[in-house]
Amino acid sequence: RAMAAIARWRWWRREPTDIAERSTLQLGPLPDRWSEHVAKELLASVGIPVTREREASTADDAATAAEQLGFPVVVKIVGEEVAHKTESGGVRLGLGTAEAVRHAAGELLAIAPRVLVAEERRADVELIAGAFVDEQFGPCTLVGLGGVWTEALGEAAVVAGPGSRTSVRRALEENAWGRLLLEGSRGRRFPIETIADVALRLLDIVSAHRHRIEAVEINPLFVEGDQVIAVDALVIPR
Repeated sequence: RAMAAIARWRWWRREPTDIAERSTLQLGPLPDRWSEHVAKELLASVGIPVTREREASTADDAATAAEQLGFPVVVKIVGEEVAHKTESGGVRLGLGTAEAVRHAAGELLAIAPRVLVAEERRADVELIAGAFVDEQFGPCTLVGLGGVWTEALGEAAVVAGPGSRTSVRRALEENAWGRLLLEGSRGRRFPIETIADVALRLLDIVSAHRHRIEAVEINPLFVEGDQVIAVDALVIPR
């Protein structure tokens, strides 16, 4: 087993990486506090698609934001300390009128200073994508099934940096759900290259800011046709 581990390590070290092809991140100063909206701004700055959204501090402002975005929308509480909004009852889905948004925002503003009004999207598949700093391996990235499946299955494909599309694909091959993403099913194909690019961009964020950012997570990452979009995002600072 020890010799096999050494062989795998040597093989991994020799694997080509596309790090040179990935543009060097030119990010401005990082904020001190990370809300979902601020986290998504970071993702958008490196080319990861995110939902259109507006923050609001009153129910009327929330209704106006919804009208500008177009219905239906989602309303969520805004709070740097709230990582799991759905579990805490801080999300209202499928709001199709300004009055519904005004009512939902009023309820949520009773427990939070601001709300986030976002376009509601649909997905063929929900994924989780993230990057984190491992004590031994340094910056790593992961891809797994998102939404309720994240904790239910408790498994994800993990790749140590600097990473490449090849290494992401190889990690996915080790799981049945990963092979489904790679191979498709019943004529349905998934944008695996785009999914891999998102994972690698997250890895680049953590690599560039490993002394300020402990982890960054997209859950869920919606796969809709041949497009992906970050519906929720979380940054964990050091």
